[in-house]
Amino acid sequence: MLGKMLFAAAALVGASTAASATTVVIDSTANYNSSLPVTLMLGAGTYNITPTAGGFTRFSSVSGCDGLGENCSQGYEFSYIIKFNGNEFKFGDGNANGGIGPISPGNGYFATAAQAFANATGGSFTLTGPTSVDFYFFDDFIGDNSGTMTLDVTAVPEPATWAMMIAGFGLVG
Repeated sequence: MLGKMLFAAAALVGASTAASATTVVIDSTANYNSSLPVTLMLGAGTYNITPTAGGFTRFSSVSGCDGLGENCSQGYEFSYIIKFNGNEFKFGDGNANGGIGPISPGNGYFATAAQAFANATGGSFTLTGPTSVDFYFFDDFIGDNSGTMTLDVTAVPEPATWAMMIAGFGLVG
């Protein structure tokens, strides 16, 4: 009886500490500036951002690429901006040029969305309390945009949470 209760308690601790990801899809024709973001309400803690799919282009055509489909003067990229508490944080290959695309030529423009995704980078941020967080990218002309970016936003468990989970597993053992 005691063993079953300890197992149930440990399972509950383990379930409550499991990190679950929230998927954010940023659309190049819908979320192209800070007034049209994808918005999440997140609690206090540190969050990791992991690119999971996509790539977008802000151009009507791809051009100026090298033989590998890289270092293009126009092409696909994987850059995004998050904003909370009035501050913008730029991630991805567009970070080098103020969030409006990579330094031209190259350094982040690719011949295909798949290449842009293969070179995508994630990041992290920390919130001190419940906060509304906006996800978007910047472009001032959307008529030729295409593609999306998909990100997983995952809470990082706090050290005390890890300690409780390990203690729960110890009780099960």
